[in-house]
Amino acid sequence: ANDHDRAFLAEFPERGAAAHQAWFEYMPVWPIDGSRVFRDLRWGDLAQLFVLDCRQYRDEHLGTALLGLLGGTVMSDDLQAVGRTMLGAPQRQWLLDGLASAQQTGVRWKLVGNPVMIAPVRLVDMDTPEMRALDLSLPRHAGLYLGTDSWDGFGWERDLVLGHLRDHSITDVAFLTGDQHTFMAAPLSTDFDDPAAPTVAYEYTGGSISSPCGITEELLSGGLERYSTSPPFDFMDIHRNGYGLVELTPDAMSVTFRALDATSPAATPVPSVRFDTLVGDPQPQVTRL
Repeated sequence: ANDHDRAFLAEFPERGAAAHQAWFEYMPVWPIDGSRVFRDLRWGDLAQLFVLDCRQYRDEHLGTALLGLLGGTVMSDDLQAVGRTMLGAPQRQWLLDGLASAQQTGVRWKLVGNPVMIAPVRLVDMDTPEMRALDLSLPRHAGLYLGTDSWDGFGWERDLVLGHLRDHSITDVAFLTGDQHTFMAAPLSTDFDDPAAPTVAYEYTGGSISSPCGITEELLSGGLERYSTSPPFDFMDIHRNGYGLVELTPDAMSVTFRALDATSPAATPVPSVRFDTLVGDPQPQVTRL
């Protein structure tokens, strides 16, 4: 059963139920309520991890690929419509309440286990004064994006979550993300087209252990790492496999990306970059190793 499209599970409910059963039987996750998988884990007052489900409750996928070779999608008003959700209202409220409670009860590090990227991956920026002078109907955050299966396809909800961090003074937040099969890292602000908008969190996207990069070969051959995405990433490695290691203390967080050659049986993970974050400062120091 393919959970990338909710319509599939609706059309084949028995296969969907069997898939959920198999997942709970083979994954080290205790069932909570039916097929619910979003949950949180807490390590005293050091850290709380909120694990999201970005598949079961999402609205219908929108966005038709433009420039099929690139696989990109043009931003639209529909993708940012008020109420459009990836999390679903109950899970979203659980996350917002949990983050606020963690801050209020003195939990130092608030971590979000995030299945798909929340940082924007905009390949062509069309939200500029020059472009708006030519077309007043351009949507907010106009441009060509890598895709809209991620939070880029749910702009209203992304703004709501990041705005919640700002409005409730929730600090020391990091999103730990997968899905892209690519090492990426970027700050998260409440409005990525406003230079004055505050940075409220940081996202670390880990590579895959052995699967190929999640970015099309056309972008790879074009040298995506040299593209000036808007906003830019602090780090990107689309060539190597590997994983990320998070180390926490009451005063600091260190994230190390460890890369390897998945085609070699003798490959040993090698640290490629380290991000060191001090309490109260969402922007880490980036050290290439």
